[in-house]
Amino acid sequence: MLPRALLFDLDGTLVQTREASWKLFAKTNAAFGLGISTQEEFFQLLEDNMFHALRKRCRDERKADEAARHFL
Repeated sequence: MLPRALLFDLDGTLVQTREASWKLFAKTNAAFGLGISTQEEFFQLLEDNMFHALRKRCRDERKADEAARHFL
């Protein structure tokens, strides 16, 4: 049976996605030594395109790809 509806929680009422994404990213940050020490720094990555920002942060395309895969 196909789903009849999709539910998006864009305002964080059901799930605090900003908090949850930071907690997940903190593991990637530690594993790859990205040097992002605060939630605010992480949220800055999200202001534009996180994957593009990761490439700039890593300065190594392979490391950026591995970090992105780890986070996802």
